[in-house]
Amino acid sequence: EHTMFIRILDAETGRHVSEGFTDLRMGANHAWPRSVKWLMKNRILR
Repeated sequence: EHTMFIRILDAETGRHVSEGFTDLRMGANHAWPRSVKWLMKNRILR
């Protein structure tokens, strides 16, 4: 089980650019890379 929260800030201004959250309630430790890929594709880089 894991939860992941990613927040992107502008390095110069500190302004909020994007953020996203996901969690996996059941699964093996090797499943977390799928969560990172999903979060980046569906929440951060949209």
